[in-house]
Amino acid sequence: TCGHTFCRLCLLQSTRLAPDGRSCPECRASVDITDPVGHASNAQLEARVREVVPEAELKARAEADAEKLKTFLHEQQSQLPVFYMHGVAQQPGQNVRLHFFEPRYRILIRNCWEGNRRFICTQREPSSGCVGLVVQVEHAAFLPDGRANIQGRAVEAVTLKRVWVQDGTQGLYYAETDGSLASDAAPPGPEPGRSAAPTQDAAAAAARAKNLLRAAIQEDNRGWGDFFLYATAGQMALRELDSVPAHAGMAERL
Repeated sequence: TCGHTFCRLCLLQSTRLAPDGRSCPECRASVDITDPVGHASNAQLEARVREVVPEAELKARAEADAEKLKTFLHEQQSQLPVFYMHGVAQQPGQNVRLHFFEPRYRILIRNCWEGNRRFICTQREPSSGCVGLVVQVEHAAFLPDGRANIQGRAVEAVTLKRVWVQDGTQGLYYAETDGSLASDAAPPGPEPGRSAAPTQDAAAAAARAKNLLRAAIQEDNRGWGDFFLYATAGQMALRELDSVPAHAGMAERL
C-alpha cells in the first residue's frame, strides 16, 4: 500500500471504482479493499487524533459519519449493477459462469465483490419494467489485466423500476427493483420435531443435472476439441447431484 490515510467515509466517497479497482486519491496507487466497512483502521493515527481532539467532538463526528455511512451502504445495497446478454441466467436456480472483459463489467464485478456480491442479469438492454434475475456471485478470479472469471447462481426474479447509466462507468447500467436486495436472511427451516420434505428441490436438481449431462455428451460427440466444455458441464452436474439430500431419493435413472 502507498501509506496515505483517509477517513473511511471520505475514502469510499472520493474513490470511484475503475475497471482495475479503486485508487488512492493522493497518489493514484491501487487500493485493495475487500471489505470497506470492516477494513482495519490505522490504530497509531487514531490514537494520535484522540490525543488532540476533545472526546465530545470525536463522538459527535463519529455518530454523524456512522449515519452517513449507513445511508451510503443502503444505496449500495438497493441499487445493483446490470449485466445484459441473451441466453444467460433465464430462471432462478441456474448456474452462471461469465468472463468479464469489457471495462463497464470489470467495474461491475469489483463493485459487487466489495458489496453484497450481487448483480442483475437481463436478456436485453435494461429498461424500466424489464424483468431480470439477481445473480449471487460465489467466486471471482481477477486477472492481472483487470478481467475476471466469475461463478454464481441466479437466486430470484425481480422487476426493474428505475434504470440509469451510472456516470463514470463507461456505460454500466444500474437499477432499483421491486424487491428487497439487501436481505441475506436464510430461508426458514422445518418446524421443530418435523423433517423437511425435499421432494421438489430434489426433482429440480435432478432435472438440471440430467440436462447438463445430456448437453455435455452431445458436445463431446463433436470431438476432443470440446473436452473442456464436457468436463465443466460434468462438474456442474455433480454439484447439482451433491446438493440433493441423501434421503430424498430419485427413482428415475439418468
